[in-house]
Amino acid sequence: AVIGQNPFRTGLIYNNLAFNFAKKMAQEENRVVKLILVAEGSKEIEQWSNTVAPLFDSLAKNIRLAATNVKAILWHQAESNSDQFTAVCNNNPCYEQKLNTVIGKLDTIRAMAEDWKFIAGGISDVLIAFNNTRNSVLQNLDNDVYGNTLFTSAVGIPVSGDNTHFTPQGLIDLGIRYYYRYKDGRD
Repeated sequence: AVIGQNPFRTGLIYNNLAFNFAKKMAQEENRVVKLILVAEGSKEIEQWSNTVAPLFDSLAKNIRLAATNVKAILWHQAESNSDQFTAVCNNNPCYEQKLNTVIGKLDTIRAMAEDWKFIAGGISDVLIAFNNTRNSVLQNLDNDVYGNTLFTSAVGIPVSGDNTHFTPQGLIDLGIRYYYRYKDGRD
């Protein structure tokens, strides 16, 4: 890919978060960055954590096929588990357990680099009143249970009219925040 061109399209929008993380890394570190994008909107964490987990299985397969060690997993999921009426895992203890399952499963994939990082991004701070404390579960990743987990805040990132999803500029800004979190631990 050419720096400045975004080849990743998921659904109706371009996934600017991952692309802009990689673009910033390529610019700052003057190196080629390869992305494995497994992104699908409106999916609950069970698609990643259960014994039968098609999204996790797709990611694991692509990691194994990559001709390099994976250095980082960018995680941005939680909104679908916020709905207290329809989500299966809609409370923080359940979500935290399933998130830890995902991280543990990733740690068993041999193609992961020795010093790989799992970086989770916060969900909209506008949504916080609705979903109560979901960001607190994600923020706990900074306590580094596995020695490689980080959290990057979404506070101040602009959201679209649904108060849940970020604007295109918001995804760009958040992708850059992910990079700085990866690089040196600052938001």
